[in-house]
Amino acid sequence: MNGNEAGEHPDEDDMLRDQMNSGMALVKAGRARLRLALPRYRDKIPCTHRLAFQSLCRVYEVML
Repeated sequence: MNGNEAGEHPDEDDMLRDQMNSGMALVKAGRARLRLALPRYRDKIPCTHRLAFQSLCRVYEVML
């Protein structure tokens, strides 16, 4: 039983799992962070919509 089922505050695993399942919001946030971190590629990042790149954006957002 996790913290949500017991009526308690969610633990870190629950929050991470929810973030990973949030889909496009997570991709959008990761994409924005990558644009800030990689100014040289800032113009190319919004045009990249491949699934692998979206996964990279999602992971980048979760790990930072």
